[in-house]
Amino acid sequence: PVRNVILELDGVARLEIPGRLETGETLAYEGGNEAVVYSGTWQRLRQVPLHGRGLTVLPGDHEMVVDAELGEGVQLRVELRLWSEGEAVGVR
Repeated sequence: PVRNVILELDGVARLEIPGRLETGETLAYEGGNEAVVYSGTWQRLRQVPLHGRGLTVLPGDHEMVVDAELGEGVQLRVELRLWSEGEAVGVR
C-alpha cells in the first residue's frame, strides 16, 4: 500500500492527501479540496479530503516534489498532466 501522499510545488504550496491506496488503485486530483480514488478498471471508489491549498501552476519553471509512505517492495508511479485554457483559434 501507499499512504499519506504529499505533493509540494516550488517548496511553497503543499497538498497532503491522507489515507491509503491499495495495489492497482489510482488517485486523481483535478483541483479543489478533494481527490478521487479509482479502481484498476476506473470505477470510482471513494473521495479523499485534502489538507492544504490547491496547486496552481503559473507559466515558468517549477519543481514538484512527491512524497509518500510506501509499503515494502512498493513502487509509486506518478503521472502529471497539466491543462491550460488554450488559445482561441479562428474559424473561416
